[in-house]
Formats: sequence, structure tokens, C-alpha cells
Amino acid sequence: MSSKRLNLSISLAVVSVLSTAALTAGGPAYAEDQPEPPCGHCNIDYSKLNLTKDQSVKIQQLDQEWFEKYQKLQPEIQDKQQEVKKLIADPQADSTETFMLQKKIDSLKSELNSEATKILIKKKELLSSTQRDQLQQMIKDEIGKRRRQSSGISPNQQPVRWQKIWQNINGIFNQDNK
Repeated sequence: MSSKRLNLSISLAVVSVLSTAALTAGGPAYAEDQPEPPCGHCNIDYSKLNLTKDQSVKIQQLDQEWFEKYQKLQPEIQDKQQEVKKLIADPQADSTETFMLQKKIDSLKSELNSEATKILIKKKELLSSTQRDQLQQMIKDEIGKRRRQSSGISPNQQPVRWQKIWQNINGIFNQDNK
């Protein structure tokens, strides 16, 4: 498996895990009508963990397992999302059918997230404690990056509301100096 394909597979697994983490942490989720992002959004580079040859091979196998599961479920999720959109747009559509279809989508997404979590746990079991610590930091960094991206805030930019508050505070203190 090429390095590029390995990184893509790893990234796909991490996207699913990070999507789950962002949802449970109260972070913004991706829009219902859009598939989970193709990876370019997640950059967990296992080569930075100084893997042994055996670790690398096993991680590639786990990535392949994830990739196959993702390739199976993601198109089905997208198809069902399109069906829900059509049902919602149809004033004559049966609301029970729409609800049941949405429950099926939720179930498929849950299955995909569970698989991603299972794969990540298996990968962690392959790593030394030092490598696990490094991986954990890489995941934290990626979650932070995704939260900033989804909120539209660049890492070096303050939200407008904070800028206004800061200006008001400065205005109060500057009046005292007049």
C-alpha cells in the first residue's frame, strides 16, 4: 500500500472517530446532506510515531479493513440521505416512512462510527505507551483544528464579539487617561 493511500485510509478512520468526538464534545457536526469529509481534513500521520515494520503492516491491514467498511456503508448512507430529502420535499410523503429512513441513516452512521472506534482501539493496542501518548496528542491537535475550521475561526483570529469587548474595555481605560 502506498504512503499516500495509507494516509488516506488512516485519515478516513480518524474522520469518523473525530466526528463522533466532536458530536459528543458538543462541537459542530457536518451538515446532514453532506457526506463525511473525504480526508484531507484529518492528518494523523502514523509515520511520525516511528513504527516498527510489524506495527506498520498491522496498521495498514486495519486501515484496509476500515476502508472496506467505509466503502460499503458510506454510499448507502448517502443514498438514504437523498431519499430523506425527497420525502421531506414531498408534501404527500408519509412522515412515518421519513422518520424510519432517518433512523436507518442514524443506525448506519453509528455502525460506521463504531467500526472506526474499534479500528482505533486496535491500533492503539499495537503501539507502545510513548507512541500512544504521541498519537493522543496528534488526535487532540486534529480535534482542535477541526473545531476551529468548523467555527470559521483561524487559529490566530479572535471572534468578533471578543474584539468588540476588548475595544470597549480599552475605551473605558483610555477615558481615564484623558
